[in-house]
Amino acid sequence: MSLAKLNRLIGDPAWSASWIATRCYPKIYLGYLRRQSTRLKLNQPRFMLSFDCDTPADIDASARLSDYFKSFGILPVIAAPADIIEMDIGLFRALVTNGQEFLNHGSKHHAAIDKDGEIISTLSYGSLSTSEWQKDIVDADRRLRDYLHIDIKGFRTPHFGEFESRRNLIRLYKLLIKLGYSWSSSTSPLHVPLTARAERWTKGQLTEFPVTGHVDRPSQIIDSWSYSMPNAPQKTMVESIIFSLKTYRVLMSKGDNLFINVYFDPHQLEQQPCICEELAQYGRWAIARFDELYQNTTIRSSETN
Repeated sequence: MSLAKLNRLIGDPAWSASWIATRCYPKIYLGYLRRQSTRLKLNQPRFMLSFDCDTPADIDASARLSDYFKSFGILPVIAAPADIIEMDIGLFRALVTNGQEFLNHGSKHHAAIDKDGEIISTLSYGSLSTSEWQKDIVDADRRLRDYLHIDIKGFRTPHFGEFESRRNLIRLYKLLIKLGYSWSSSTSPLHVPLTARAERWTKGQLTEFPVTGHVDRPSQIIDSWSYSMPNAPQKTMVESIIFSLKTYRVLMSKGDNLFINVYFDPHQLEQQPCICEELAQYGRWAIARFDELYQNTTIRSSETN
């Protein structure tokens, strides 16, 4: 076990309980997802697909895949650093016209593709001072409004798995509220049973929507990074993603009102048509904006006192 994970287990008892429970008995995670759906007052299954456009390679891929998924009734949410949006403002404005929601994903470039074609992190909020990462968020808010002529209501932290300690999230949420944001999707799967904390910390002013994990390995995010990172067992991870997506889809088809929230880097997703085909099957449950979920949230008085 890494030192970082050990410190996390010691420093955040609630997250530790979630990690231990799902590691020992993965089916517990399904119970967490069902409780989340109850909190959101879902009367039917819901699905959200988002694209993290972290590198220039994602720009054109995001447009191509947006067209593909639109034919199935899915409008992916776009999370892109302002530096990336600035590279092709016209393309991203077209996605706005297409009806796609954008969220603040920071201002500066935070990833690059190396000479071997692998994505590497170039900026992490965990290595920045508080004033530095806060400035990155505020700058992005201003730039996205200028470039796209839209209001921004949500946020996703770059490389959020490195920036989701209790201390960091509390400070992050306070800033997002000052910016007038209503929601965040900046936490990993094991935060699903902990979403009440965001509402409690912010007195009901902000809702957190964690991304979804593999059904058999809940701590593993369903994303393209898992099969694209250096030395990743690509075939195994792709098969695991498809297995999880099919399992969730079967449960939803049988009336399980789950909320499945997944994201991919477009240029990596484009290389896996089998995953695209499985995601397309979720069109009947797709929502286009996180606001559609946020408007349904109910803050229980016992959880906000």
